[in-house]
Amino acid sequence: MYDILQKYNKVRKWNTNIEMSMLKDPEEHDLLLKKICREETEKAYYAGPSGKALQLLELSKKRSKHILNSGLPLDIAVQGINKEMGSQKINLNLPDNMFNPALAIENK
Repeated sequence: MYDILQKYNKVRKWNTNIEMSMLKDPEEHDLLLKKICREETEKAYYAGPSGKALQLLELSKKRSKHILNSGLPLDIAVQGINKEMGSQKINLNLPDNMFNPALAIENK
């Protein structure tokens, strides 16, 4: 079994380290195979369209956090986050004149 797994490891390029000692106990077989199957599933998912969309969403989330924590004025930061959300087709629905000082005085 070790030789077969090593052969597949070269082809599939698993991150999981396969050692001969792991194959001595049958319970370890199950754990090893589950770990390898999970790794294969994650690779396939992130290579597909859903995984790509999730990766883009995570990237957009990081950019939004950077904008928020950058120390920019609030109106510029919200506009930047709104633009970032728009790139992921998430509509923030903010009024155009939300940060207009004249409106803030009227609504006081």
